[in-house]
This record gives sequence, structure tokens and C-alpha cells, in this order.
Amino acid sequence: MGVGLVVMTSFDRLFSVLFPRVHTQMNKVLYMGGILLICAAYTTYIITISYINITDKKDIKVVCLIVEAMHGDPATIWAASTCGSTLVAVVNYGIVGLCIKLKIGNSNTTQRLFKSLSIMTTMMMCSWFLTCVSMVIVVALGSTEEQIFYTPLYTGITINVACGANFFVLFKFR
Repeated sequence: MGVGLVVMTSFDRLFSVLFPRVHTQMNKVLYMGGILLICAAYTTYIITISYINITDKKDIKVVCLIVEAMHGDPATIWAASTCGSTLVAVVNYGIVGLCIKLKIGNSNTTQRLFKSLSIMTTMMMCSWFLTCVSMVIVVALGSTEEQIFYTPLYTGITINVACGANFFVLFKFR
């Protein structure tokens, strides 16, 4: 559900910048309910195909980590959809940043805010993108099960670094 929320949040920010009056006047409960419904539908789809996949392959050992909970086609579908969602979010935030610069201008406060948000967003998106692309590539290359297992574990470290760096980025640009 996390990736869905990331991309839906980027659409929300884009919507709020492009149509601020409409965004403030809409029914928030219905709006948030719709966003959560879309995210829940995506999550249900991934869980369902993962369950169907694992019932066919009962002897596969599964590690309880986000990037290792699925194997086979569900993992590839999840990784590819995460890459696509990440790219969409990056494009949306790029448009949001451009709109903010055009509407507000280049005040010192705006520059600090925009720079910190840009750094945090870039680090997070690049780390997720790296992890998901590596998952797709390692499967496409026909790697061994061991390589398919370890690749996202090691590239996933970048996600943890990006999450941990947010505090320091915000502290630097306060």
C-alpha cells in the first residue's frame, strides 16, 4: 500500500497546486476514501497473486522482509509497478516544483524548502527505483535463486539510508 500512497500523494500535491480552490472545497472524506480504495485494490491484487503463486510452489522458503515476501511473477509485477509508480511520482513532483517556483518565486524560504524536499524526494525515489529495477533485471537475466534472493536485500539498504537521511536533510535546511 506504501507505493500506492506515494504515487497518490504526488497526484494530490499536483492537484492541490494546479487547482487549489477546487482542492480545498472538495469532500475530504470521499476524496481520502477514494485514494485509500485505489491503494487497497492494488495491495489486494498483489497479495492475491502472491498467494496463488505460493500455493503452487509450497517448497519455496520465504523470508519475512518487504522485498523478499514474494517470489516469481508476483515479485516481478510488484517491482515493475513500483518502478512505474516511482517514475510517475517523480514527474508529478517535478511539475509541482516548477509550479511552486513560478507562482511563489525564488524567496530564500522557498529555496530552502524546495531544496530539502527535492533532496529527500530524490533520495527516496532513487533508492526505491534502484531496488525495483535490480529485482526486474536479476529475474530477466535468469539468475540463480540465491542471486534473486540477495540482490534486493543489498540494494534495499539504499531505501533505509534514504529514510534515515530525511532527518539530517531537514536539519541542514531548517
